[in-house]
Amino acid sequence: MNLETSIKVQGYLVGYSILENGNIINETKFDVPVKNTIVTAGKTWLMTRNTTDNSFTVDGWTPMFGWSSGLARAGALTFCAKGSSNTATTADMTGLVSIVGTYTQTILSGDPNTGTRYDKENGKIIMRVTHDHAVETSDQNINELGWFSYLYSVRRMFSRIVLPNTVTVQTGQQLRTTYQLEISVAPTTLTPFSFTMTGLGTVTGNYMLQAKIPETTTTFGSVANSLMSCIDTNGNHLGVSAPNYYCGLTFTPDAYRTTDNYGGYNQYDMILYTATQAFTTYGDYTTTTNPAASSSVLITNTSSGSCTITPSVYVAGSNYRDITYVLDPNFPNGTDVTFSAIRVRGLLFVFDSPITKLNTQRLTFNLRTTIA
Repeated sequence: MNLETSIKVQGYLVGYSILENGNIINETKFDVPVKNTIVTAGKTWLMTRNTTDNSFTVDGWTPMFGWSSGLARAGALTFCAKGSSNTATTADMTGLVSIVGTYTQTILSGDPNTGTRYDKENGKIIMRVTHDHAVETSDQNINELGWFSYLYSVRRMFSRIVLPNTVTVQTGQQLRTTYQLEISVAPTTLTPFSFTMTGLGTVTGNYMLQAKIPETTTTFGSVANSLMSCIDTNGNHLGVSAPNYYCGLTFTPDAYRTTDNYGGYNQYDMILYTATQAFTTYGDYTTTTNPAASSSVLITNTSSGSCTITPSVYVAGSNYRDITYVLDPNFPNGTDVTFSAIRVRGLLFVFDSPITKLNTQRLTFNLRTTIA
């Protein structure tokens, strides 16, 4: 079985201000937002949560976007830097070409400056962060901006923008920048699938994301969701809410933790449902069958029989990552199992006809997450 879900990420500069003695003396808002380039290192940051791979070592409590646990761990929108170069951005860049001054983590809090809002109908999570840069000690011409994560004394660039025109910040003045990141997830509507399985023939059904998402909001508030972590109105990390089991589209550990009595399973687990499952409208899903109940079978590495769950090593620049589940003939418990649906990583797959896996058969299930 091979199925896919996707993340589309677009960031841009909303506008900038120049302040003097704390007062705005020049404010520019772009009618057409200035789009950034999310560099290869930035995509790798999002795709390598809580794992060790060839690019980054990211521990289990590193936020995706905001910052938490002190500055030893800070997400992709935490720091902003400015520079003087107007060299075009390339995907392989890891820093500004000619940085001016230092990185800033000074954030202007509150709506509409910083926080998260939602476009539920279109499956979007929208984050905005406003940074105040240091007061200049000499006149500076600014042409480039970059946003950075931070992990154990190392900053990694997430995205870079070349400004349409040079911004001059004079001695005694400071720059304020407002950046917005839009994340679109899919599928948020019923998506049909069809594939051939050895021993079973053609298997058909539908799948879509099932997760809790707030109603469409116009303000940048502090409401979490159950797909991926985001930021609050102070720019701090907002963990994923957990109204259901194993939400989470991306590879962030917070997407798998639950606050109820059934947490603590492997974060890549999936559930095989022996009872019929129904879809709900995207964003409205607030509960799912208790994995301990008789109506479902929880697939874990510790269940009787052999089940392996293997996330692939992410290759920087590939823009996709797989998790492979292998249910060996003796799984689960050395018996046959008939199931009508699978739930994994916030996705619900419902088969048109139930599937029976005999205790002599091996089932391999591959889920690919792509980022663009």
